[in-house]
Amino acid sequence: MGDYDRESGIFKLTAAEARHYHRTADRPVAPPPMRYYADKLQQLGFDVIAISEDALEVKATPDEVWEVLSGQHPFL
Repeated sequence: MGDYDRESGIFKLTAAEARHYHRTADRPVAPPPMRYYADKLQQLGFDVIAISEDALEVKATPDEVWEVLSGQHPFL
């Protein structure tokens, strides 16, 4: 997964990773913009710090982001 800064708790998720890990039923057929993923994370209470065309930064662990996008628990 992308870069995770343990000190700040900020995870940088790339567009390629977001599209690869997104497996829930609401996944669009065409690749969505990063704003789509930012909105999805914000709706679940995560603080999105920055958004660009190819990445976003969110205050969450990689496992939390993966769980939201995949719909699976990271330890199963």
